[in-house]
Amino acid sequence: MRKLLIAFTLLFAVLLIPTMYVPRRKPQGDGYNTNVIHFNVVHSYVHMLTHIIKEKDFLSPYLPDGVTVEWTTINTSPELRDAMVSGNVDITILASPAVITAIENGLPILILSGHVVNSCGIFSKNSNIKGIEDLALANGIYISSLSATASLAILAMCQDEFNDAQLLSEKFIAQSNDLSMIAFESSNDVDCFANGFPNTVRTRQIDGVHQVVDLTPYARKYDLGNYYVVSEKFYNENPLLIEGFRKAQKDALDFAASQPEEAAELLEKVFEIERNITAENMKSIIAEEMKKSPPRLEISGYDKCAGLLYEAGILSKPPVQFADLPNYKGAEK
Repeated sequence: MRKLLIAFTLLFAVLLIPTMYVPRRKPQGDGYNTNVIHFNVVHSYVHMLTHIIKEKDFLSPYLPDGVTVEWTTINTSPELRDAMVSGNVDITILASPAVITAIENGLPILILSGHVVNSCGIFSKNSNIKGIEDLALANGIYISSLSATASLAILAMCQDEFNDAQLLSEKFIAQSNDLSMIAFESSNDVDCFANGFPNTVRTRQIDGVHQVVDLTPYARKYDLGNYYVVSEKFYNENPLLIEGFRKAQKDALDFAASQPEEAAELLEKVFEIERNITAENMKSIIAEEMKKSPPRLEISGYDKCAGLLYEAGILSKPPVQFADLPNYKGAEK
């Protein structure tokens, strides 16, 4: 009887195991210790590779069973930085000036790779302003902010061409793109307007407007675009998931390069939501933008960008060099 009772007790215990089992977090030893990646994406062209990764489901094949992606939509750099520090966002895209500023301020974020540098330029309705040498004649240049891509690209241009980054900074008139667009379109009070894609689409539609300078080469040289960044905690604890994300990045990059028409069609949906951007041939405009300033994962101008921020007074002290960052070896170069 006693043996029967023991056998019954063991059988009962075995039957209870599936019911009583509680899944545990994956240990760090197998390359990850979370079952959710919190990934931020917003409806903007600067998140183009992320949109491709999401819509084409390029990330899932590289994730272990049971690991999923939770998509968030946070638009502003300050909110994003806070979300990354708190763990509500693991991976996102941030403008390179915001990334460098955050790193200089000691925030626990790391750079994974480059991403997109939007094309940008200086435009004018003044027929006497035709090139770089004529900008000294301009009575003002509308910019959205000093840290905007086009604004910093002007500093980069002046540094490269005249060895004086601040040469034209006194001509800057900072206000929102919407207000600048209205003022630039309705009057001739200010000669020039500097902005980047997709706002360049609207600017080119204004009667009598011509491009004075293509700032894109300067923006690309100085990495005046966006970086993929990750929280330091997530990076250190989940190397297997980081490896999977890098593979998904490359798949998205290959897709954009090899199938630009399909990629443009996918991204066209983004512009249905993006404010105030209207164009009948938006698909071809996106394809042309990808051709003019293709996305890239390599980081080639970090130090130039950081130096420019210091020169512009955005950074209060000389910045840390790219090679001295904690995950320099792990960043795309």
